[in-house]
Amino acid sequence: MKYKYFTLGSLLCLLVTMHSKAQLFIQGNSVLIQSGATVHVDGLSLTPALAINLISNEINHLESSMIGTPHSSINRIYKVESKMPFTGKIGMRYQPSELNGNDESLLQFSFGEENLVFTVPTNKSMVDLNNHYIEEDVVSQNLWAITATTSGSILPVKLVDFTAIANENKALLAWSTSEETNSDVFEIQHSIDGKQWIEVGRVKANGESNVVKTYAFEHGSPVQGDNLYRLKMVDLDGTFAYSRVRSIHFEGGTRLTFHPNPVLDWLTIDAADWASLKNLKITNVAGVKVGEWNEAQLRNFTDKRIDLQRFPSGMYILSLTDKNGTVQSEKIFKH
Repeated sequence: MKYKYFTLGSLLCLLVTMHSKAQLFIQGNSVLIQSGATVHVDGLSLTPALAINLISNEINHLESSMIGTPHSSINRIYKVESKMPFTGKIGMRYQPSELNGNDESLLQFSFGEENLVFTVPTNKSMVDLNNHYIEEDVVSQNLWAITATTSGSILPVKLVDFTAIANENKALLAWSTSEETNSDVFEIQHSIDGKQWIEVGRVKANGESNVVKTYAFEHGSPVQGDNLYRLKMVDLDGTFAYSRVRSIHFEGGTRLTFHPNPVLDWLTIDAADWASLKNLKITNVAGVKVGEWNEAQLRNFTDKRIDLQRFPSGMYILSLTDKNGTVQSEKIFKH
């Protein structure tokens, strides 16, 4: 995606007009836009009916489109860095070359969430074909992202909510959608640092729906400490969007250490009380169980070691369960 930049200082007046490719950037100081005044940001115009105060915010112009069905958006998206509640008139000028196959006479605004998951077109927009301009009056609209597409088109799945809660030693995830078109699958991704994400499961999407659909997933091997979860919402054509991240914290259970880590062949496990252990499980990065030992097998462990020579190289999650249900999970790396 391409970005164009423009910077406004703290002495910006109430009326801002920019005729070149631009970006609105306000850092630290605030900009008050009075009711009835208009701010122009590279083809986007905002005329609030209620005064708004912009503090530490940005509006970026992206020269790209959002994939949709049956039509994608035009090749113009505005991304707002921090949510901007807005009541008033929104206008957008575009170039005919940006229509991206959309019927200009049927253009409608489509508003997106922070993660660029868009709602269906509003069907309230007015189009000026002579000046290649679209406008609409909105009430209490949260502005995260703005684009336009043909009336009746659907951009990616609209996620209503996404929650994650701890239930004993498991993470229970639930989410719902209000509209789906061409949706394929939800990938559930897990991370402990917010940088490296691992798919731990999949849930098949409904595909086509204009009513609320609810989904759930249980992650049975969270790690001790913070666990981060997000959804990757994939359409049949391979396009996708991510949900917001949800976090769950699990307290430590069995006092467990292991060495060496990374491991080449044999992994030695030291536990404070082997008699209290009920189950030992190893899962790979895809969430597939690749090894499991029950209470009786654990008592007969020779030298409290596990042979990992046959395991492919990569990261694994080792989870020990106490008889009281407490689970401690740790990462191991196999050379």
